[in-house]
Amino acid sequence: MQPFLLVSAALFALQAGSPAREAAPAERSQVAQPKSDGAPRLGRWKVVGRSGRDWEATLFLLRREDDAYSGHLLWRTTSGAEASGREAVTGTFDQGTRLLALSGREIVDAVGNITHAEYRARSEDDGRSLVEGTWGGGSVVPGTWSAVWERTSEAARTPSFSFHSHELYNLHHFLYQCAKSAARRDGERVAGRPVTVVELDAVDALEGDERYAWLAAVDYYRRELIALDLLFDRRMYALKQLLTGIEDADGEWPAGIEEEHVLALRAALPVYRARFWPAHDAANRGWIATAVDALERHEAELVERMTSAYGGSWPPPPVRVDLCAYANWAGAYTTGGPAHVTLSSTDADNGGHGALETLVHEASHTPEMIGALRDALAAAYAARGAEPPDDLWHLFLFVTAGESVRRTLAGAGVEGYVHYGERAGVYARGAWAGQFPLLLEPWTAFLDGEINRATALARIAEAID
Repeated sequence: MQPFLLVSAALFALQAGSPAREAAPAERSQVAQPKSDGAPRLGRWKVVGRSGRDWEATLFLLRREDDAYSGHLLWRTTSGAEASGREAVTGTFDQGTRLLALSGREIVDAVGNITHAEYRARSEDDGRSLVEGTWGGGSVVPGTWSAVWERTSEAARTPSFSFHSHELYNLHHFLYQCAKSAARRDGERVAGRPVTVVELDAVDALEGDERYAWLAAVDYYRRELIALDLLFDRRMYALKQLLTGIEDADGEWPAGIEEEHVLALRAALPVYRARFWPAHDAANRGWIATAVDALERHEAELVERMTSAYGGSWPPPPVRVDLCAYANWAGAYTTGGPAHVTLSSTDADNGGHGALETLVHEASHTPEMIGALRDALAAAYAARGAEPPDDLWHLFLFVTAGESVRRTLAGAGVEGYVHYGERAGVYARGAWAGQFPLLLEPWTAFLDGEINRATALARIAEAID
């Protein structure tokens, strides 16, 4: 049977609706909810309230550990005096009373006369609605509120980043890396560095219709897509835009995705939901919750350090960051128009404080950030009648992101942070092994405020030909 017919047959079999292959209603969600106990769902909520004046908010519930929650509210008044802010919240859910109790613990970016509050509401509709809400405490005027869970991949938002855990986009990357692994296992030459797919044994253990559907989808990726680079190929860029625009994979899909590809994804999706998505989504959301905690403490300083170093500006915020269990061989990549970061939540180099470096590094790939520095670097070399080495700008990016995180953490009492470039041996590779020390001394002198940017770049242009 031809591969296209394999995919079509798998899709037809899945659509036929045998009980073993149907996704339960609770599974048809961007969020792989850990329990179906009526507790409020993780993700984004639309909130409306009143306390003498009307207000609205976006509530993000980021983390659930047993019956404890954490998250944040982005809220503003819609009547009366202007007020707004970002309020971090923690709380608990009582399964007996179905009561969610949240406590505001800190407000940042405050506008107007506001303070943190205590929030109470009852969970209904299988955790999709919060009703009979009250709020108050301290000097807060008591009020009422309610909220509705939104079906969206957005899991959290900070002033500079919007974080997503998107079902289809994760499936796309997982199939891409599974297909590459299958090709390598069969002895084919595959471009790019290998990515270890830890679920290959589980894939090999699939049986019956699940195995049939999954292998048909992997076959499509193997034939059509693994020769294309996730970052540089225009077809993959277009797929990125189309797939992340689909919030409901069970609804209508946009034109532009090839029919055979749609069939492959639709065939594989129930298998992915049943076998792999819950763990991938949990890893994504765990990474996001940890990163947001760190950004609440360090984001403003990091953005200031990075933009000041480059002489540029932050790309139009918030920058979209899609967490995937698997990204490309590098663990993260960024495309423009607008800025869009894809980042692996399971890559160890992206964990811990390294998450901060990965985020500002990837945002640096945008023209608003690195563009100004590349122009200034070109001018410094032009003054000598020369051109900078092709990839020297990228070395600047690694050093600036690593130094900015190291200095920011040190200022907060966290010593000993090591650049990704050092940890991964990037600074010791190829031409960079000789260029790194010649760049580091004048550039850190500039970052220390001892010399200006133009002087630092002139010294680097003299030292590195």
